[in-house]
Amino acid sequence: AERNAFDGRAFAVVTSGEDRPEVIDLSDCANVPREVFAAAVGRLVRDGLRVLRVGHAGRCFGPEAARELAAAAEEGGAGSIFALSLGGAYLLKDEDYAAIVAGACRSLSSIELRACKGVGTAFCAALMKHYGVAGSASLLELQLEHVDTPTVAVESLLAAPPNVFKNLRSLRLDHVASITDAAVSSLLRAASGSLEALSLHHVAVTDESLEALRQTDTGRLRSLSLRGLRDVTPAALEALFTPGLDGLHSPPALRRLELASLHEETVTDHVVGAAAAASAPEGLGSGAGLVRLDVGGSSSLTDLSMEHVARHCAGSLQELDVGYCHCISDKGLGYLVSVAGKQLRNISLWGCAQITDNFLDGHARAGPGSGLDVEGVWMRKSGPALQP
Repeated sequence: AERNAFDGRAFAVVTSGEDRPEVIDLSDCANVPREVFAAAVGRLVRDGLRVLRVGHAGRCFGPEAARELAAAAEEGGAGSIFALSLGGAYLLKDEDYAAIVAGACRSLSSIELRACKGVGTAFCAALMKHYGVAGSASLLELQLEHVDTPTVAVESLLAAPPNVFKNLRSLRLDHVASITDAAVSSLLRAASGSLEALSLHHVAVTDESLEALRQTDTGRLRSLSLRGLRDVTPAALEALFTPGLDGLHSPPALRRLELASLHEETVTDHVVGAAAAASAPEGLGSGAGLVRLDVGGSSSLTDLSMEHVARHCAGSLQELDVGYCHCISDKGLGYLVSVAGKQLRNISLWGCAQITDNFLDGHARAGPGSGLDVEGVWMRKSGPALQP
């Protein structure tokens, strides 16, 4: 539905049928009345709803809905709601999030909270109390973005029993100002051997967090997204992907790697080469190699990085973002595109005015109808290409 077009009547049509949906994903519920949503959510959970994703939930998802969801989930037990994602639920307080966890902990394994300002100490305490104990579900995904969680709440996670986060597969802590190295390190140690995806965007962590990641078992880690970490150094990134370090596990064999908006000299050719090599160890076969690489803003990268990626990821790479990487030339980019397979379908070149028509018009795979989408080409010095 278009924004602000999904109202109470439309919501009633979607939720009052006989189909008993297992998944509801609503991008905008701002115009659904609170009492209507609260009454429906309890009934839906009792009727078998397993996944609830609500964007722009501020007006509709109030304390009443939280209580209804918690009560219905508690009645349903282990077969009740599995995943909950809320965006902008500004009516909820810390105690409401804690109540949801307490009521749904026997089934709720995935929690995502975006721009939810009330997340605090009570929510963190509920996680530690209700997960990792007999009868509770395994907490598999914890994703927090743009939440103003107090530092004291984040630090309380350091005292969490090991079982709380031991099965965590996906951890996202984006734009959470209170996140510290100690908290990240504690979560990584608890989830050692189980973590498959990690995202840290614009948080005040340092090399200490990367060292903790290197010291854990990252055998299942396939996605790593680090953005806006201005205090991370090249040495820590190199160590993360360097094999053969005494007493440490093998480096992660990633499929998706995002190292964007770090300090412009943090991501080096050596870092890219080590990460590409680590992504394709012997024995993984067709499941090896980077599928997505984002190194936007790394102005010290040169054509050597393109050679590293071509050597190790030619048969896997699908998406490449080298925006504002000013030292990569037509020659290096053209070589990678020539060597890569047809699965390479997207390259982002925003801010790369040094890439000329020699590549944009001269390479067989860069033109219209080639199957390769090159973003940012309007910035070419000769102007946008004429379309037939």
